Amino acid sequence: MTPPAVAAILGRSELTEITHSIAPGDSATISRYVELELMIIARVKFLGFCSLLLIAGFQAGCSLTELDRFYLAPDAAASPDAPCGGIDQPCCGGGQQCQEFLSCVSRDGANHCTPCVSDIATGGSHACAITVSGDLWCWGSNNNGQLGVAGPSASTLPIRVPGVSNVRSVVLGLTHTCALTQGSDLLCWGSNESGQLGGGSPNGGPDPVRVSMVSPFGHVSAGFSFTCATTLDRRNWCWGKNDRGQLGADPSAFPTSMTPIPVANGTLVSAGGAHACVIALDSSLVCWGSNVFGQLGRTTSAAFDPMGGRVDNLLAVTNVSTGEQHTCARTGDGGVWCFGDNSAGQLAAPPTSFATSTTPVRIPLIPAASEIAVGTIHSCALTASGLLCWGSDKHGQLGDGLQVDRYMPRTVGSLVSPVDVRAGVFETCARDSDARNYCWGSNALGQIGTGSTMADVSSPDLIRFMCQ
Repeated sequence: MTPPAVAAILGRSELTEITHSIAPGDSATISRYVELELMIIARVKFLGFCSLLLIAGFQAGCSLTELDRFYLAPDAAASPDAPCGGIDQPCCGGGQQCQEFLSCVSRDGANHCTPCVSDIATGGSHACAITVSGDLWCWGSNNNGQLGVAGPSASTLPIRVPGVSNVRSVVLGLTHTCALTQGSDLLCWGSNESGQLGGGSPNGGPDPVRVSMVSPFGHVSAGFSFTCATTLDRRNWCWGKNDRGQLGADPSAFPTSMTPIPVANGTLVSAGGAHACVIALDSSLVCWGSNVFGQLGRTTSAAFDPMGGRVDNLLAVTNVSTGEQHTCARTGDGGVWCFGDNSAGQLAAPPTSFATSTTPVRIPLIPAASEIAVGTIHSCALTASGLLCWGSDKHGQLGDGLQVDRYMPRTVGSLVSPVDVRAGVFETCARDSDARNYCWGSNALGQIGTGSTMADVSSPDLIRFMCQ
């Protein structure tokens, strides 16, 4: 027998009354009965999931008074001429309720439903998400304080980063994290063995360090053990490890730097394993740093080049993403071009054909990409037909459930209407048009964010990030 309190939560009392009052041909009452049954099934699933969260000590969003935040008011949901509760739609139930993973916020004098998570990023063995309120939550490895809290060496569930608010973007290196605020302040924390936090001090850990510049920051990118950023005056700066010239300076003179060093000017900078690239003011691509695998995109025998230069035969560049030893760029026509290491097919060609390429290779089967994301040894592109990934699948980062390296781009089939993509070292994350966030790949330290430590997750798994 269902206890009365639980029955009230689930809606069983009303269901019982309806059951005894249904008359033959009473379509309205029958419809209400079916509607209640569906709502009860959903609520049972919700309570079951909350029980797991409570056992794990993660209580946010699971109080019984918050239950109805995740469901539409029945009368509003049933009204075809007054849609509500979906993305950018009015809130239901008196202006307070939205669908799951959406939050009711005030905008233009009225309440509207907005995705709880506005952005997500993944790095070495940790990940972070920005909420619609500007708070930052992180999970995964914390061995260097990269989650922004002291204590646990890792967390399989999101932890709110204290002292960091109004965040508009977040980037992750191997073991450090940087957040850019709405006020253009740049804060970094975590490992600082090479000065990658940029605060001028060798101290690292969970406490945020402010990176100071005369001009405000507009963009930031985290490499393995270094960081680069673009200021609003279109000047670019890098700091941290410089063993391969990735800071744009002579490694013998500056093996590391705890403060920003100027590099090539441009509109967007991307930091990779030990190299970096920037879209120049004329829309060409300039790269510098390590070049062992041709990841600088120029015909040169130099193992590294701190001075940098333009990538051969690549113009009208609109986006760039750098991996450990390869680089991909998107041009104005939506074409995707990659160069550098091809040992796992990350240039979309059989490794037996060529192991590296110093010149850009156009990726087949991608006529027009809207976004690109490059991991350590895999690549992804977002198109109108879906998300395509290729390269290494050792940890399941291609999302097809096979964990077999693949050089031909293939759609991540289980994702419906993806609108955003991020790639980490051995992980990939994406958000769909319904505001749900998914991650897949290596999960040894819980960086996929599903509450488990299954070693590898080879297909997209929903991050159950409740609205706070």
